[in-house]
Amino acid sequence: MRVHTGDKPSGQLFKTNSHLKLHVRIHTGAKPHSCRHCSQRFTQLIHLNRHLLKSHNEGTWLTCNICEMKFNESGNLKQHLLRHEGVKPYVCSQCAKCFCTVRDLNLINWYTRTTNSFAVVCVVKISNTNIMLCNTLRNVVLS
Repeated sequence: MRVHTGDKPSGQLFKTNSHLKLHVRIHTGAKPHSCRHCSQRFTQLIHLNRHLLKSHNEGTWLTCNICEMKFNESGNLKQHLLRHEGVKPYVCSQCAKCFCTVRDLNLINWYTRTTNSFAVVCVVKISNTNIMLCNTLRNVVLS
């Protein structure tokens, strides 16, 4: 684990130097990737590529062959296809609800930690889409 100990240390731990480097850009405001068409700058190359695709129609959209939804990253398309296939390998330890991605599972765990209650019914805003994570409501005081 790498520990963030720069000018404005936040105490966060990072598994790799590259993750630490990306995080430090938040504190320094560094945006090393610039658009060749306009004045916008980005902290990550992937953000620049998404901008080029959406704003300047430069690049290739990846399209779901089932619903024709478009993606700018192959990993996002692969995760999306898992939803069509019904694959849900991630299980919540509190309610046994299954999720397609670890991100979806972490969202309910984050909600649980920030509200100090176990909310099994919660609708989380993800990319302008409401996703129902669980289907009942219980309040439990977490220690």
